[in-house]
Amino acid sequence: MTNRKLATVFEAKVGSGQLIYTSIDLETNLNERIVARQLKTSLINYMNSAEFAPTTSLNINALDFTNIKS
Repeated sequence: MTNRKLATVFEAKVGSGQLIYTSIDLETNLNERIVARQLKTSLINYMNSAEFAPTTSLNINALDFTNIKS
């Protein structure tokens, strides 16, 4: 068995851009899910701040977008 670091939210530099990823549903029924609504607001505020400066770099090819819902 291999232990792997798991995260529900992570940030990274990807190419010339910045990425924040979450596996938490921050779209469905936010009127009824106040914690998810607040997390979404907090993440957006963080991304729009000077504090959002990822230091870890990822290659775009390392990301798997096959399960992303649009």
